[in-house]
Amino acid sequence: MLRPTSKVRLQALRTKIRCLEDARFSARESGPPDPRAPGFALESGLHEVCPAGYLDTPSALAFLAGLLAGLERDRFILWARMAGSKGQDFGPPSPHGLFQRGLDPSRIVLTQTGSVRDLLWAMEEGATSGAHVFGEVGAAPAYDLTASKRLNCAAQRQGAVVLALRSHHPACPSAALTRWRVRAAPSRARPWRGATGTPGLGAPCWQADLERVRGSAPATFDLEWNDETLCFAKPAALADRPARPVGTAFRAAS
Repeated sequence: MLRPTSKVRLQALRTKIRCLEDARFSARESGPPDPRAPGFALESGLHEVCPAGYLDTPSALAFLAGLLAGLERDRFILWARMAGSKGQDFGPPSPHGLFQRGLDPSRIVLTQTGSVRDLLWAMEEGATSGAHVFGEVGAAPAYDLTASKRLNCAAQRQGAVVLALRSHHPACPSAALTRWRVRAAPSRARPWRGATGTPGLGAPCWQADLERVRGSAPATFDLEWNDETLCFAKPAALADRPARPVGTAFRAAS
């Protein structure tokens, strides 16, 4: 026979499970998260971003900066990376580049570790403290199902978001709520032209494949960065019609 205190705990546990089931059902009904939607926000927990190829790593970093900029601004961001890692050929974070993606560099606490285990420990401690966390885990074998579960649980307890940048290799199983695979996409040409007739550089564009999401089906998004609103948008040139064949724009201009 259950004691009164045990009955209360059991009822509280049933209520919590019912709330989690309702939230999962709502997520399944609403479909996958759309980064172009107004007020898009990541759910508390662990999320992963993988570059589609090695040379897409800078695009994946820029995509991550845009995600970080969309998080609430009353928390610090812990950026964890390994010192002298061979997988970090593209250099340390640039304050100017982060600012262009709407992310205030003063919110970031940068930490560099000597090993992957120290990196994962720093990420977990950052999430436990209530900060949002971004970690460059790459293809480290230590970032496995157990380590990702710990990160996801620590983030959910504090209502924080943990973002992990993985490598371009096929991803091993993890406890992440979502996994994005990002590649660079052609930008729209600027309407004005330089002295030689060459069009100006367009806004950064990505193709983001949401290849894993709990409670919904995978999806693909064409994204463009809007420098005025500092958020992702749908590329206007491809909004309501298919892309023109390669070379059409050049022949029309010549």
